[in-house]
Amino acid sequence: MVYDLDHHHALRLGVFINVKTENGIVGIPYPDDSELQKLIHTLAENGEGDLLRLFSCWCARQLQTDPSWSAEFIEFAEKVARGEVSNSELKQKCEASRNTACTAVSVGWQHYAMNAAVHMAGYSTINPDPAIAAEHAAHWQRNYQMMAALRKWKDPQKVSQVGNELVKEHFNQLSAMAFLKDGSRP
Repeated sequence: MVYDLDHHHALRLGVFINVKTENGIVGIPYPDDSELQKLIHTLAENGEGDLLRLFSCWCARQLQTDPSWSAEFIEFAEKVARGEVSNSELKQKCEASRNTACTAVSVGWQHYAMNAAVHMAGYSTINPDPAIAAEHAAHWQRNYQMMAALRKWKDPQKVSQVGNELVKEHFNQLSAMAFLKDGSRP
């Protein structure tokens, strides 16, 4: 994983999540999220940034076992979506939190620390670009859930299944949020 300091987000490289198991490092195929990506980009093109930001908050809230980690980011992002915080304040918050995000990715996630994914899902919600916020919060929620599945079952196939189910859940959740907002399908 590489962190893009200019655009405030982690870059996913390759199509595998490499995880440490009792048998060494195993590459688990990352789920195909192309339909979710298309939906996110369609909504972004239609000016639905607030909806995408709320979706990113929904993804991050799914990991709220310890609210102290990312609740501040999520609550701030919800204020942005409601128009209570300016874009310049959002950019300042994102910039001020960048070093913590870099550490979470470069140190925490590389050492399979589950709380790194929780922190990154929360941090993703304050990305100045709401489409990237949505993509990355969903990505980090999936990473967390897939790692939890690996720890529980120690079976890469089950982990892939969990990842694929989460992509469907994300697509359905975002579709439902869009439908509820305006009564039509995106």
